[in-house]
Amino acid sequence: KKGTPGAVAGAGAAASACLLNAEDRDAMLAVSSDGLVCQSRGERSWSGCRATKGVYSGRHYYEVVVRDEGLCRVGWSCTLGANLELGTCNLGFGYGGTAKKSSGRRFEDYGEKYGKGDVIGCAIDLGSGAAGQAGGSIW
Repeated sequence: KKGTPGAVAGAGAAASACLLNAEDRDAMLAVSSDGLVCQSRGERSWSGCRATKGVYSGRHYYEVVVRDEGLCRVGWSCTLGANLELGTCNLGFGYGGTAKKSSGRRFEDYGEKYGKGDVIGCAIDLGSGAAGQAGGSIW
């Protein structure tokens, strides 16, 4: 996230106990005590965090509600060596509010722009290697 956007993990996150990890985050990213909300405290820098659980096989999905103005990037990354700046290394894939997908600092047009009030779904199929984001009518 850049600026002061806030994101909320989907309601299913609490039920499965997969939350935002306050111990695996950038110093400028605040995570709520319940692990469901995060917000960047840096005005001109990206901040990131990972979840409390990883996925290694199968199909997985989560949703993010963008609660504030500013830029946001959501997606997936590997815990072993991936940069917390999602999409800037080869071990992560991100989808940003500017309608760009990214991996390894390669940014390509993808989907639609999103922002405050939007719900973004993130899906991954580790059997096929496919990852995608859904926002509104985008998949």
